[in-house]
Amino acid sequence: MEPESSIDPWMEGQQVLPRLTHDLVLLSVVTLTLGLSACGGRVDVGSGYGPVTRELLIGAEYHHPTGGKYGHLDWDFRETEFRLTTDADALPPALVEAIAGTDEPAREVTGEWELAGETLTFSNITLDRTTEFAGQTTARIFFTGVIRIQIAGTQYVFNQARPDQTSDSE
Repeated sequence: MEPESSIDPWMEGQQVLPRLTHDLVLLSVVTLTLGLSACGGRVDVGSGYGPVTRELLIGAEYHHPTGGKYGHLDWDFRETEFRLTTDADALPPALVEAIAGTDEPAREVTGEWELAGETLTFSNITLDRTTEFAGQTTARIFFTGVIRIQIAGTQYVFNQARPDQTSDSE
């Protein structure tokens, strides 16, 4: 004679059912994720993007710097000129020094720009409409879904210009 089990056979099935349900839900989630990934187009990440073009930069909307906070900055890229201003007491010193080659405080930097590959060249710089600097400086510019200009360890991030914006700046 077999000893009677102290576990009710119905309760034994209840322990298997939650595990089976968990496995089926997990399988459904994995299948759905793989299915959606296969149906979607390729998403470029990292350096899979093309270069920044003049059309993307002229009229681009400045968004934010990486790293510290510097008050509000306004960048404006026109056909050949740029203008950088702030509503704070002064622009970030490292930014002014990298563009103008001086640590002189300024609330406005203007000048000319050229684009060649991943190099953005600034020249004919004027600080606060009075102090002019000869020569030129360069910064790295690249596209990661947004435009990034790397200056003095900080990346200044821009949303690319929409096609209807570029006609306003010409």
